[in-house]
Amino acid sequence: MKRVERFIEKPDLPRAENMLASGDYVWNSGMFMLSAKLFLAECRRLAPEILDAARGAVAKARRDLDFIRLDEEAFAKAPSTSVDYAIFEHTDKAGVLPVGFAWSDLGTWGAVWKAHSRSEHGNVAIGPAHLSNTSSSLVVSDDAHIVVVGLDDVMIVASEDAIYVGRLSEGSDCGGNRQDVESRHDDSRSD
Repeated sequence: MKRVERFIEKPDLPRAENMLASGDYVWNSGMFMLSAKLFLAECRRLAPEILDAARGAVAKARRDLDFIRLDEEAFAKAPSTSVDYAIFEHTDKAGVLPVGFAWSDLGTWGAVWKAHSRSEHGNVAIGPAHLSNTSSSLVVSDDAHIVVVGLDDVMIVASEDAIYVGRLSEGSDCGGNRQDVESRHDDSRSD
């Protein structure tokens, strides 16, 4: 492990290429490992307004069915900044461990779609699902058995308490567009 000397936020392409070619820099994937105690201490030291707003939002939180709803008014008092800017770019306790492995954020359903291998008809099914006469679709279920027949370009996500159904190509976070989905479309329609 090496000590982090500094962050260089979003360099332009030529600078990023030069930095990587030099071998003196590593790319921040955004994965941080630290104890909750240390994180709270660094919040207290470097971003007390964020910590105060978060504590206020938790203190005034309310239960709603299986959810805990943070207090919006208290949470809105937090400065609008990322944890990277507020804490990790300023801490003197950061170290980096250079590694080489395939990695994807999986922060969107589009990333989930891209990370999984697709059936011969362009479908990704995670959890109990059956797709027939269907193509270019993403189905994710925690528990309920989802059956999709005769549809193309759909995204269905079923959790314990909610179900989302929409077009995969129109999902705000799918990273795809209609042409991208059509290019994966298969005329044979049976999985």
